[in-house]
Amino acid sequence: MTEHRLKSSEERAILARLRTAEGHLRAIIAMLETDQPGEQVLHQLNAVQAALRTAGCILLHMQLERSLEVILHSSCEEQRQEELETCLKLFKQVTSVPQPLIAEMVENGVRPRIRAKTPPTLADS
Repeated sequence: MTEHRLKSSEERAILARLRTAEGHLRAIIAMLETDQPGEQVLHQLNAVQAALRTAGCILLHMQLERSLEVILHSSCEEQRQEELETCLKLFKQVTSVPQPLIAEMVENGVRPRIRAKTPPTLADS
């Protein structure tokens, strides 16, 4: 018998966002096939992009948590170093997330435990 594990709340949130994006994408295709106004199509495209960005943020958060566990608890220096490099790459992706999107995530109950900060700019010097 195959054992199914329960999905975490983050995994369920990712799937929900991807299903939302899928629905909007299907609507966009239908709109284009029926020559709907561009304004409506663009509105749907924005909804798809927002859903995908949010799903990506949640997925990055999950990966950062997993990497942090390895960094803090692995006895293998090489493995810790690889995870740290992975975290740094992911951090760069996370810091490119627009602040309004993060605010929307928090408002909708998705609360990342690892907070990303925007890197300093030359103006900050």
